[in-house]
Parts: sequence; C-alpha cells; structure tokens
Amino acid sequence: MKDRVESRAQDDRFRNASDYVRHPIRKDQERQAAIAAFQRKTTAGVESGAPREFDDATVKARMREPGGNR
Repeated sequence: MKDRVESRAQDDRFRNASDYVRHPIRKDQERQAAIAAFQRKTTAGVESGAPREFDDATVKARMREPGGNR
C-alpha cells in the first residue's frame, strides 16, 4: 500500500504522500457539509408551514419588473 500511495503522490495533483492521503478526507468533509446544508434547507422548508398555491404567471411578471430577480 505504501508503494501505491507514494506512486500516486508523484502525480502533479499532490505535493507528497500526505496530501494524497488527505485528499479523500477533505472530499468527505465537503460532502458531509453539503449534505448538512441540504438537510437544514429541507427542514426549513418543511417547517415553513403549509404549501401555498403557485402561480407561475405572477412569478414571471415579477421577474420582468425592474429589480424583479428576487
């Protein structure tokens, strides 16, 4: 395994074996943060109350107004 890590660390993407080993850990941390953010937004949506009627014509009209890209 050590030989594999050292050979992969020779790639241009990594400065050394330690960087190669840390890479999947960083990716996992980023993934966990994205999942947590998604869960927070989902919870906020569920807790925001009953769904309201969606009128796409009204939304499109608002977006056409100056500064309407809200």
